[in-house]
Amino acid sequence: MDASLDHGVKDGDPVYVYRCHGRENQRWTVTQSVGGQSALVGIDGFCADVRGASRQSGAPLQLYQCHFGANQRFQVQPEGHIREVGSGKCLAALGAGDRAPIVLDFCQDSPNQRWFLER
Repeated sequence: MDASLDHGVKDGDPVYVYRCHGRENQRWTVTQSVGGQSALVGIDGFCADVRGASRQSGAPLQLYQCHFGANQRFQVQPEGHIREVGSGKCLAALGAGDRAPIVLDFCQDSPNQRWFLER
């Protein structure tokens, strides 16, 4: 997952797929699990957030100031899925190319929903 470095980070900046380069906008911290739920904290301390707290398939992932509400809580699954707690849906990339958006979708065993977290 990648966040833009084109300007200062602000609420609503999109999170998308981008080939790995390891810079700070691709570094995420998974907070310590509380009841199986964690936050994904990225660049400048902003959290991964489902826009508008939507639970609909296709709802985009964005950066937002951390408030740890339901739309910022995730469960990292052993098989590589990242499940958003409020909807029970998984993070999915809408393509494999640079800048493909990351959205909520029904969880399935597909490559666009498998995420690798380096520890």
